[in-house]
Amino acid sequence: MSSDHEAPVVTFVDGGLSLMRPSQTKADYVQAMFARVAPNYDRMNWLMSLGQHQAWRDLVAAQADPPPGGLVLDVATGTCDLSLALARHELTCRVVGVDMSPQMMALGRRKVTQADLYERITLLPGDALHLPFADATFDCVTSGFALRNVANIQQALAEMTRVTTPGGRVVCLELTTPRIPLFRQGHHLYFHQVIPLLGGLVAGLFDDYAYLPRSLDEFVSPEELKAMMEQVGLQPVHFTHLTWQTVAVHVGTRQ
Repeated sequence: MSSDHEAPVVTFVDGGLSLMRPSQTKADYVQAMFARVAPNYDRMNWLMSLGQHQAWRDLVAAQADPPPGGLVLDVATGTCDLSLALARHELTCRVVGVDMSPQMMALGRRKVTQADLYERITLLPGDALHLPFADATFDCVTSGFALRNVANIQQALAEMTRVTTPGGRVVCLELTTPRIPLFRQGHHLYFHQVIPLLGGLVAGLFDDYAYLPRSLDEFVSPEELKAMMEQVGLQPVHFTHLTWQTVAVHVGTRQ
């Protein structure tokens, strides 16, 4: 049994150090964190990305390229920005968004309703490691900034591939660390100093926003993620760096 009096311990979260209680799983930790950050999530996304995050999601939607009347899955949809981008990219497709955080999805449902897209976007509770769908259900599958937050990246990719129809695309948007020395130094300063400070000032959650740079520090490289996608049956796989190499879009096709 867990207790509010359990002493937190230092453990690894996708390579990044974080405080978790002894009985707490990574899924529990991430779900509790997103419950706390949900009220300011969209505002912080805009601030942290300098207003670029919507353009990145629009590119993911274009790369996923859902067919007319197709069925699309957005894994870890959060507040539904990527689900909305998919629905707007192909005006006749239907989108299913899954997420483990009720607080994030509640905000997403509000945005879907405001956009008058509630008949085309369905939001369901779901775990990226155990997607509640049959094989080959979706014409394409996307995720945005989700893989750093799962306990097993390979399993999440395998699940995304499993539910994709043969010939359909799996598209992942993730943070990366720039390789150009000047960009790398500036990025390190911004992520490790500025973002936690913003999180503290805007949301009162310094520790939660310190998780973001920690989770990126030892996240897999774009090349490693490409190889992992290939190992679960996606061929070919390619990736594109965006915005001074701070993010990358990976695209793979299920065989």
